[in-house]
Amino acid sequence: MSDKTRKEPDQQWFDDNMRKPAEQMDKLFEPAAPGLAQFERMVLEHRKTVKKKQWRDIGLLWLAGCFIFSFMMWLADRHLAWFIAGQLTVAAGALATVGMKFGRRLRRGWKG
Repeated sequence: MSDKTRKEPDQQWFDDNMRKPAEQMDKLFEPAAPGLAQFERMVLEHRKTVKKKQWRDIGLLWLAGCFIFSFMMWLADRHLAWFIAGQLTVAAGALATVGMKFGRRLRRGWKG
């Protein structure tokens, strides 16, 4: 026998006594890998649910925008001073938000 076909005694004992039970145990506990078709089906279902959620969210965004626009137009028609105060408040909040977001970057970049 050549060296490649001759097995060590321990390896021979393992092959004779433990190989089949070890393979059976592997088959029991190893999860079956799903096929490509199952993955494609899963991706399509996920895309479909995401698309539904996006349409729902965009609809809610438009609805909220319509309500806000209607309220602002009503406020501009009824109480011009309150309308101007609201616009100034929103502008101040926007400037504060932009300042907090980008102000650190400007200060960090300026070495003077």
